[in-house]
Amino acid sequence: MNRNIFVATTFSLVLYACGSGNPSENEIKSALAEIANRKGCATSVLFEEMPIKGEKRIRDNKKIIDAIVAANLVKKSGNTYELTDLGKSAYDANYKGFCHTEGYNIKNIAVVKKEDKRELSGTPLSGAWYVSFTIAPSNVSEWVKTPQILQEASNASLEKISAEEKYTVRFAKKAGENDIFVADPHFSFRGNSIHFNMSWSTF
Repeated sequence: MNRNIFVATTFSLVLYACGSGNPSENEIKSALAEIANRKGCATSVLFEEMPIKGEKRIRDNKKIIDAIVAANLVKKSGNTYELTDLGKSAYDANYKGFCHTEGYNIKNIAVVKKEDKRELSGTPLSGAWYVSFTIAPSNVSEWVKTPQILQEASNASLEKISAEEKYTVRFAKKAGENDIFVADPHFSFRGNSIHFNMSWSTF
């Protein structure tokens, strides 16, 4: 290709990209920061307080307790089950559980559609875009791969815990504001958390 034509074409593409008005990758990630900073945890009402105590509570939930013992998260101490060193590092009272994922990576971001200004007429929005991206756990702790954990947790599998999920989501920007936000009522991300259904007969 003629060098002058190549330079002109490249320059035109740069101008098109800069003038497209599409949100940047950083803006998309900023709008999804709450998801990126979310933890994936093995949760249960049983884990609401540590150590686990109460003869009936322990007896009725023996399979769950045996699973977290097998994962080296708790150990028997007298009539209770207290956190091990690994359990202390994984346990988060805010999540009522043991966290195996500390956050999520958002990548493969691409704007697939920009809404026409006419479509936004009569709305408070100055722009709207459909963006595709993938979400994957930034880490998966080894303890959550313990067979007893996967067997006792509801709907759990190693594939689900480690899965990378792809989404196409609508983002928008309000007139007079700089930040974009998720404007898609159909978008929901639950992450790779798993749950243990404890016996309610303990109450």
